Amino acid sequence: MLLALGLPISLLQIAGIILWIVTGKWWLFALWAVLVIPAGILLSRMYFGSVAFICPACHETFRPELKEAFFANHTPYTRKLTCTCCGHKGFCVETCRTEEK
Repeated sequence: MLLALGLPISLLQIAGIILWIVTGKWWLFALWAVLVIPAGILLSRMYFGSVAFICPACHETFRPELKEAFFANHTPYTRKLTCTCCGHKGFCVETCRTEEK
């Protein structure tokens, strides 16, 4: 789902940059930039709503606050988060979210 929404956004960005270079019409790229902010917020909320993280210390699955997860240092598969169960701060493995108990 994210790829289906993200790919057209990227293609519009590239088209806006090319038109800016070729025709000098920078406002098309500026329009893209204004429209992509709400799309980015929506995609981020969708993504973080579908994942959970596993604490390396207590092995509990938890969901951090959106702000913490969004701005956390990360690798492709982990994020440096604070566990909501034991308080451990470290790189937590990302996993698909299952329904809450």
